[in-house]
Amino acid sequence: MKLEDGTVLDIKLPPQALLEKMVKLENYQGSTQEAIEAIYDITTDIFNNNTNNLTFTSGDIKDNYDFAICSFILQDYLQEVNKHLGE
Repeated sequence: MKLEDGTVLDIKLPPQALLEKMVKLENYQGSTQEAIEAIYDITTDIFNNNTNNLTFTSGDIKDNYDFAICSFILQDYLQEVNKHLGE
């Protein structure tokens, strides 16, 4: 994934805990605000699952990426994960 500053972030496949968060999000039944927070939380976990040894906080993600971008990142990541799991 290429960040706005030009850094190429090498994202690994998700660990079990991140997979479980993503599955729970699909069946989420809480408030809209809680769902938005969950998407930001998962996006932060995705960014932190990198081989570049870079660390991001939820605040970093919220400050630099709006909800629509985070949703796109999550969808794209899920597609990549599904491709690898299907191999």
